[in-house]
Amino acid sequence: MALTAYQKQYKRRATKALALYTKAGKQVRVLVRQLVAAEQSNAAATARIARLNTLYGTALPAATDLMVDFGPSDTLANLAATTEADALLYADVAAGNRGAALPTEAVFGE
Repeated sequence: MALTAYQKQYKRRATKALALYTKAGKQVRVLVRQLVAAEQSNAAATARIARLNTLYGTALPAATDLMVDFGPSDTLANLAATTEADALLYADVAAGNRGAALPTEAVFGE
């Protein structure tokens, strides 16, 4: 059975939307991994500064204006390690709109 223009439009739009969703998910995981690595480096640097302050009786500041608490590193590491678990599949779309394609929309890049 041939697909109507409505169904073809849905498949085209869904394909592009899923591709964008997947790409964004990958980018988020890469950035979260970088954030975890930076946070671990920051923790190591803070420990060194604290040890220097203890050994030499100095008062080097261990915090900067750019430091932000993003929560426990293990939470971020778990987020970075997650995979695309939600496999989005095409829905079986009924031939709505009498089979005619819907008007173009900017949100779909059309």
